[in-house]
Amino acid sequence: MCVCVCVSEREREREREREREREREREREREREKERGSTSVEWSDTGTVQFEDVVQHSFDDGLELSRANITLRFFSLLRVSVIRRKLSMGCLLVFDKLMRAWRWRTKLKRWLTKTVAVLTFFAVSVCVIPDSR
Repeated sequence: MCVCVCVSEREREREREREREREREREREREREKERGSTSVEWSDTGTVQFEDVVQHSFDDGLELSRANITLRFFSLLRVSVIRRKLSMGCLLVFDKLMRAWRWRTKLKRWLTKTVAVLTFFAVSVCVIPDSR
């Protein structure tokens, strides 16, 4: 019975030591994040990139600027686990709202164009095509 107690005590002590090591590692990671800065994120390979650089890079490539495209491109350049704490979700939410507004603006323009085309067709039909009486 004494052997079991000693073994379980050793196991508990090992578990406590593992937990302390995990906590130290978390603390080191927090310190590294503070040193790196708040708005940059890491590339998959090496180096850092600003969020604005991703948007500009998409413009430079001539890609269609859509909310999904930019967001997917941004996250594909990141290792999600190293997103900085200070890069808040608020920043992404503002970006999302702007892209939605752009999409609605585009939809409104399309709708207005179609409406004007239909109204023009009816106006031309009524005015140009003479009555057959």
